[in-house]
Amino acid sequence: RLGAATETIAHMAVTDELTGLLNRRGLTERGQTFVDEALASGDHVIVAFIDVNNLKGINDFHGHFVGDSHLSGIGESFRWVLDDGGLAARVGGDEFALVARGGPDEVSQFRSRVELLRARVPHFGVAIGWAQCGPDDARTLRTLFGEADEMMLRHKRRLI
Repeated sequence: RLGAATETIAHMAVTDELTGLLNRRGLTERGQTFVDEALASGDHVIVAFIDVNNLKGINDFHGHFVGDSHLSGIGESFRWVLDDGGLAARVGGDEFALVARGGPDEVSQFRSRVELLRARVPHFGVAIGWAQCGPDDARTLRTLFGEADEMMLRHKRRLI
């Protein structure tokens, strides 16, 4: 029983309770290894940093239960985007990060699926920032997140 309890606690420590995605700690713990393995195998890595707009308005107008339901649905959408190959995390209240790997075609397909999220969540605005690297221009996950976050903020400012 102690082993099962320890496993449960370890899972809870890296998982966002609401969405079932990784939390910031889980992404930090698993993300750099994911990137290192991808680059070592010759794959490219792409990061999407996503900010969901208008969530505060939903919470204020309809209540947090409705807002939580929307966040949970967005988490499900990210599972669809990753198609069981990559990492998805809720890194803030309404901020998410996705990390995928593959050749140029797979990276392009991933980017297209993320862009389709705009159609899947039309009542929210979705600001997305991107960062990408390949085996020849390897970067750390922290650097990729910084680049994607900067791009997302520029996108968000244009939406406001």
